[in-house]
Amino acid sequence: MEATADYLSQLGGDIRFRRIAVKLDPDSSFIHFKLATRYIGNGEWEAARRELPEMGRVDSAGAMAKCLKAFLALHDKKPDEAVEFANDALKRGWPTHDGTVHMILGDAYYQQRKLREARTAFRAALRRSPDSAAARRAIARINEIMGAD
Repeated sequence: MEATADYLSQLGGDIRFRRIAVKLDPDSSFIHFKLATRYIGNGEWEAARRELPEMGRVDSAGAMAKCLKAFLALHDKKPDEAVEFANDALKRGWPTHDGTVHMILGDAYYQQRKLREARTAFRAALRRSPDSAAARRAIARINEIMGAD
């Protein structure tokens, strides 16, 4: 059941698959996180916010719940909170191969106009996801403002 739920949570843009996955494995923090990020991808921020209590219940390490809180804080234009939550996600064991938290940090630092920190965070995201066009564009945008480094 868990493998099927995991598979369904990773399927394309159809949110129905992720909702089914959550029903199949309601105690998986990863699957709840994937559902919340699909909501975010669809612009359904309040639906993503409603996943927080479940994330808190099932995410024993807290890394995924902190990452979701960082996403939401960034959306709410609260970059200080986004940085705090993202750094906390890293401390709580966010997977080192995943660049999501670093993208959030980059965006939060950019909102704060801390361009060096933003570029460093985007570079960290790019090291984890070398095909990330978003990280490349963000670095290029900062390089245009600051000059290449």
